Amino acid sequence: MKINPYHKDAICGINDYIYGKLKLTDDMISLFSILCFSIVVGCHASSDGAVLFGHNEDDRNVKEFYMNTSRQGLWAEVPGLKTADTFMNKWGVSIASDNCPSREDRKDLTDGGVLYEVRYTVYEKARSSRDAVRIIGDLVEKRGYAGSGRSYIVADSREAWVVSVVRGRHWVAQRVPDDAVMTIPNYYVIGEVDLSDKANFQACPDLVDYAVERGWYDPARDGAFSFRKAYADPATLTSHHNVGRHSAVLSDLGFVYDSQDVPFCVKLQSKLDGKDVQRLLTQPEGVCAPSTIYSAVFHLQRKSSQLWFCPEKPKNGTYSLLCLKDRKGRVVHAVDASK
Repeated sequence: MKINPYHKDAICGINDYIYGKLKLTDDMISLFSILCFSIVVGCHASSDGAVLFGHNEDDRNVKEFYMNTSRQGLWAEVPGLKTADTFMNKWGVSIASDNCPSREDRKDLTDGGVLYEVRYTVYEKARSSRDAVRIIGDLVEKRGYAGSGRSYIVADSREAWVVSVVRGRHWVAQRVPDDAVMTIPNYYVIGEVDLSDKANFQACPDLVDYAVERGWYDPARDGAFSFRKAYADPATLTSHHNVGRHSAVLSDLGFVYDSQDVPFCVKLQSKLDGKDVQRLLTQPEGVCAPSTIYSAVFHLQRKSSQLWFCPEKPKNGTYSLLCLKDRKGRVVHAVDASK
């Protein structure tokens, strides 16, 4: 039986599954439980020159969480889980992530590989989003990624990157253009890559060669290399929960979704502000899902990096400004992200 996850009756039923009243099957998990969504607005696409980064965090069976605040930064944490998501450190570097299953079936790991510590290591050490890309790439290449795949979005007051990792030691990163808006559900959105363009792309050394070796990419047959087509779990590229949400947001922004040519980013005629990002995380169909547990919008300016946080589904709640503390424990509203 096929279920439209955006049908009102289906949504009610999904809530029963998500909150543990009924048993989840693997197909239901694939459809409904991995529904994080992220949006990035480049500094020239925003109304005030800030980099804007919005993220809806989704999980099943999560009924409580809390925000940690200190002079070192801000982060969300779910009791009982090994990981946290949605970080902003004292340098204004922000990170959140979206599950993006890959087709990789080989495990190439050292000491169990890396998984949960990726986000915290970025939070602890990165002084810029470009620095975060390097940190993630080094971790994946040295130890291997233990999950199927994931896209980490890292942003600071100057720029934002999408870093997509694959089980094992393969990864690629693409810079979000300053004048563009990037949106991502739970599939890879990095398509064609220009590995000679170091200002906008970074990757592991054998990204293309490995795809050829595995039969995922044939230059004679496929033309230009597309990371998305080569490495993604093919089922994710057509799944309704990905296509439905992504097409809804792109339609809201004035674009028609084309499954054969899904854009990494789009360029708008008008500029967006933080309220626009909050609305996009709330209103387009399916983006705010039954499994959404909180929402965050990072407003990243050179000397006023801020986190606006909604501690529930954004369609049910409001966003409030969360604050860092200075060295004396006093609450402050911004960090100095100019260095």
